[in-house]
Amino acid sequence: MFLILAFIGCKKTDSCLLTEKEIFQLKTDIITRGSQASYARLENYYSSKINYAEMFPYNIIMINKFNNNYAHNKILEVIIKLNNNGKFELSAIKKLNLGDRDFVIYYLLKGASQENPESIKTLSELYNNGWGVPKDLKKGDSLQSVYVI
Repeated sequence: MFLILAFIGCKKTDSCLLTEKEIFQLKTDIITRGSQASYARLENYYSSKINYAEMFPYNIIMINKFNNNYAHNKILEVIIKLNNNGKFELSAIKKLNLGDRDFVIYYLLKGASQENPESIKTLSELYNNGWGVPKDLKKGDSLQSVYVI
């Protein structure tokens, strides 16, 4: 459902152009109502821009206030991009300082506890490779078996 919403808001021809008023309204809808459609449209808009970190507070709001199950991995993505010259590579979690790494792992674990498949898959990969967490093949494989769809 979320993927469908992500593409509804933008036409390929306008490159997801939004006015300041539209951006303000989307942010307001996210903050006040936890609107999935507004979140998807704003996420789509910022993901195509260099200022991808603008979504960070809205990811936190959607998780903490509205229990959105999609935003967990977006937190990981933004933190890694901020610390890896704008590039997302999961292995770059190893380069994060302890506070950032713990923050990201906290939200991935929270997502996994809510049965978010992407959080489970990501944690499995982290444990299997020892990236940002102690290498634990048993835990990684256990998570991976849960992820099988």
